[in-house]
Amino acid sequence: MSSGDETIHRRVLNAVALMIPDLALNANPPQIAEQVYRIVYELTGTNDPYLESKKFANKYGK
Repeated sequence: MSSGDETIHRRVLNAVALMIPDLALNANPPQIAEQVYRIVYELTGTNDPYLESKKFANKYGK
């Protein structure tokens, strides 16, 4: 959702795949998400990939 560019999508996926072997076995979902979102931000410059969806939901209540 941060970009429509499939090249960027691939870069994010590759970076996340490289991160996985270093995850602590007891890492919980919020801890993993924090690392994934950090990668998304670094590769896209987007602080909130869900911003447009949030605006839409707030406007239309969906």
